[in-house]
Amino acid sequence: MIGKIDKIELPNLGMNAKRGQPLFTIKQGNRSIPLNAPVSGQVVKTNANLMEDLEVLDITPYQQNWICIIDAENLAAEIKELKIGKSAVSFYLEEIERCQNCIKELLSSNSENGELPPRSNGLCLGDFEHLDDKNWQKTVRQFFYR
Repeated sequence: MIGKIDKIELPNLGMNAKRGQPLFTIKQGNRSIPLNAPVSGQVVKTNANLMEDLEVLDITPYQQNWICIIDAENLAAEIKELKIGKSAVSFYLEEIERCQNCIKELLSSNSENGELPPRSNGLCLGDFEHLDDKNWQKTVRQFFYR
């Protein structure tokens, strides 16, 4: 959805991350998206190898493409707030639909004649790149700042 990632600002090793507070930042040109820590704890490792080839994230954010490792300090309490299993899948599907509708509406409002270029159903690679700065910020706040 975001499109080409120009840079990731990794957290500092040893940083004390707090659940729900910014952990690392994704950069795209002059735009940025802070991503929050899922759990509290100390950052014990970062994936510097990822910085050499950010395009691998176009393929998958999994396997070797992780950002950092946090030694969780309060996992027993915080795990209750995480989406796991079926609730994670349901949440993910609902968010995809919500994001599809949002992007479609915003891209239509950006278009001169109200029509979108031909596209498949679903989210498309780089959808966020096509938004003007105001709508890009609005979308980032809606889907990443919570």
